[in-house]
Amino acid sequence: MSDEEIIDFNQAKQPHVFARKDEKLKNMKSAFKAAREKAGSNSKSPRHTSRRKKKKR
Repeated sequence: MSDEEIIDFNQAKQPHVFARKDEKLKNMKSAFKAAREKAGSNSKSPRHTSRRKKKKR
């Protein structure tokens, strides 16, 4: 058997694995974008930019 006839399955699998990961990432990005747009249109008041608690006087 020559080296040309040997198939490295890990190397052959790589494009498929990356294609699945890219598709999943694309779906997650679009879902996140849609959620952000929906949250932005539903908000009645501007959100606070700081997470610190206000000091009590």
